[in-house]
This record gives sequence, structure tokens and C-alpha cells, in this order.
Amino acid sequence: MTDARDRTPATRRTARALPTQRADSIQAETVNWLWEGWLPRGKVVTLEGNPGLGKSTLTIALTASLTTARQLPDGTMPTKRERVLLVSSEDGAADTIRPRLDAAKADLARVQLITEVPDRSGIPRLMELPQDLESLESTIVKKHAGLVIIDPLSAHLGERLDPNSDKDVRRMLGPFALLAQRTGACMLLVRHLNKSGSDQIVQRSSGSVAWLAAARASLLVAEMPSDPKKGVFAVAKSNLAEVPPPLAFKLVSEGTVAKVRWLGPTNVRVSELLSSQPVAVRDQATLFLTDRLSGGPVRQKTLQAEGEERNLSLRSLERAKTDLGVTSYSKPPAPGKRGRGVSMWKLPE
Repeated sequence: MTDARDRTPATRRTARALPTQRADSIQAETVNWLWEGWLPRGKVVTLEGNPGLGKSTLTIALTASLTTARQLPDGTMPTKRERVLLVSSEDGAADTIRPRLDAAKADLARVQLITEVPDRSGIPRLMELPQDLESLESTIVKKHAGLVIIDPLSAHLGERLDPNSDKDVRRMLGPFALLAQRTGACMLLVRHLNKSGSDQIVQRSSGSVAWLAAARASLLVAEMPSDPKKGVFAVAKSNLAEVPPPLAFKLVSEGTVAKVRWLGPTNVRVSELLSSQPVAVRDQATLFLTDRLSGGPVRQKTLQAEGEERNLSLRSLERAKTDLGVTSYSKPPAPGKRGRGVSMWKLPE
């Protein structure tokens, strides 16, 4: 067999050169901001934090400031009134989201919600990524959205996408980042912290580290170490600007829901916030199962193997399974194959 290196020029196949662009033909631009230092236009941003700290309520507070061009949490002002697209699956639109928007005094006419989309048969389902990426882009353009909030991200990942796989995550986030660039919208992805014992946001973030690597900025919501009744909103990572000071806040009641009361800058460090937010093993197992099963059923053996990589025993997973109401069933073997099938776990309907 002839080695490729021994082929004559006449027989060697000529590869097509890749397209290039001279650097001096590129017009330099500055970053455009919805909120300087925090929310860049046309970029992907993550919002990380443990459950129950008010991440969703914070996104509503930001929505209110941006839709009304009212003062932002650090005292600066938006350049103009924005439109916000909110993709939500966990909170009820009528009994939770609308009351929160009312409490925050948002401009309701500038807020659009996506709570479900029809499948090919017209049956409602959750929006899924990356399957619905083109439809999402069309909606952003049609509604002129400056900010898109996906809360929580884990509930909107298709079952073919493994959130713990670098390859899968990068395959989804590449087109997602291009969508943000084309539309000029800031894409805010709400996620959970999932690991304890580190003061680095990349190590505390759930799933593949590719989520944080691909995001241009990562925001953090955490308890105030010196006062658990207060929270801190901080920029944990930014590739675009100097990191601004963290902001303290408190959740206060407004009727049946909570709203944010901003308390001003605080000198607490992000590393201190991260290291002071331990996640109990049982909570880690609950978050892990929620993230992994949100896209559909998963084999028990797969969950057990991935759990062991996170120091989560099968017993911890089974306790979390009970807490979440996760059900299991036996998937029959493929046609023509023998065996009892495999045990599958899935979230309740």
C-alpha cells in the first residue's frame, strides 16, 4: 500500500484552503452593555447559586430595572428601556412570575414569557436546547429582546445533551454564543452550584466546566458569610471588564411573594462567598439528580458511576431519589437481545 507521503504531486489530492480574514480589515469595537460590568449585550452569561437564595427573584428585579430604565442595583442607569424574554419552567406564570413582576414594578408590556412550546402534534412541552435554538432566535428578533433569561437552564436541555460532557456542552454553546452575537441579546443562564470544598467558581459550578469556560461572565448569588439573612450578588468571573464590587441585598415580602431590597456594595470577596457556601451531601445528590434527569430518563448504572466520580454513594442517590419522587422502571432489552433489560430513573411528571 502506497504511503500518502510518497504520492506524486499529480496524484496527491489538493485540500481547499480555509477562509481567513486579515486582522486590519476588522473594525475594532468596544463591548456594549445592558448593565456595565454585569450584563454584556450579545454574550452568554451564567448566574450561579445554591437553591433557595433568590436567583429567580433577582432576575425579576433586573427585569424591572431594565424594562423601566430605572436605577440599576449599583446606582447606575440603563441607557434605554429594554424588552426581556423569560424562559421559565419551575415557577407558575400566574401565581408566581406575574406577582413578582408586579412587586418589582416591572413594565409588563415589555416582558414576554415562554413557559411551553407545542410539539409536532400540538402537545405542549418545555422548550429544549439545542433543538429549539432556531425558533428561540426568531422569537428574540421578533420581540426585540435585549435580555433573555433561561431559568433554570437544566430544565431546558434536550435529553441528547449530557450537561457533564465537555464535548456536548461546547457543541451546544458554540451556536448559542453565535445566536447571542447575531441578535445582540444578553443570554442569562440560571444554574445551580453543585459541589463544595472550593473557592473557585469553575469548581463549584454544576456539570461540565465548559459551561463556565464558554460564558463571558459568571454571576454569583450567595449568602452573606457574616449574616445569613442577607445575600450577596457578585461577578465571579469576567472576560470583558474589571470585576465590579459585590452588592448586598435582602429578600423582603411583598404580598405573597418576595422582592429584592438592595443594600449597596460590600467588600466581601468572591472566594470567601464560594468557600462559605457548602452543599450537604444530600443536597449535592438532589442537585445532581435534578440536573441529570431534567432531560429525560437515565440508566441507574450511569447515574451510579457519575455519582461515584462526585463522591456520591448509591445510598445518597437513593435518598435523593426518594426526596425528589424519582421513579424507576425496567427498560426491555433491544429486539433480538436477551436479558432483563436495564433499570431507568426518571423525574416525576
